[in-house]
Amino acid sequence: MRAMVYCAGLGSRLAPMTDTAPKPALPVRGRPLIARTLEWLCAAGVTEVFANTHHLAAVMKRVLRESLPAGMSLTVSHEPVLLGTGGGLCAAKPHFGPVWPHDPLLVVNGDALIESEPTLAADLVRSHAERRPLATLWLSSDPRARALANVDVGDHGAILRIAGQGVVSEARTTRTTYLGLQLVDDRFIEWLAEHLPPSGVGCVKDHGWIPALLAGHAIDGLDLGGITWDIGTPERYAAVNAAAE
Repeated sequence: MRAMVYCAGLGSRLAPMTDTAPKPALPVRGRPLIARTLEWLCAAGVTEVFANTHHLAAVMKRVLRESLPAGMSLTVSHEPVLLGTGGGLCAAKPHFGPVWPHDPLLVVNGDALIESEPTLAADLVRSHAERRPLATLWLSSDPRARALANVDVGDHGAILRIAGQGVVSEARTTRTTYLGLQLVDDRFIEWLAEHLPPSGVGCVKDHGWIPALLAGHAIDGLDLGGITWDIGTPERYAAVNAAAE
């Protein structure tokens, strides 16, 4: 399996810590956060990792290489201009080549500690291959999960609304939380590229998921449980480091 990890953000709210290290390179319970993410990906069956860089790119690249598990390859996509989650994914596309529904790309936020069962990634892949939506999101109904985005899911995992935007329907839905992990293939990446502004800077949610839902395309979600711990503020960073393993 292949995965892309977002490592390009500025981490401005964690300054001055992020004046010398990108957010994914900061220590979490004694190890760089990215080392824990790569370890999780390895346990999920990922053998090829692609990471984008921007802020303190040389530092981020060094920590990535030092943290790489045995048997895992790394390719770095550098962004001279920060492109956001949507632009960053599209810019990295030449590095990972064709992505098919039966062999999708796992896209992961690099600035959060993942505490979900990695072997369940196989269920996400299986669902994506069988149902063939543009994207399949890892969701959780665990009440501890901090909402990166609230997601309303209908029958058979079909997502109707993300952060309140999407399809208006009377159908009964279940409110879940997006954990910052999703599967995509070339169909979604092409859709996203077509809907980015001319600058190439954009967001997966605003320029990918939401327009796709409004246009009638399928975006799926699978409630596989678990949580991800965001470290984006000094308070949350301190809380994650204070928690027991």
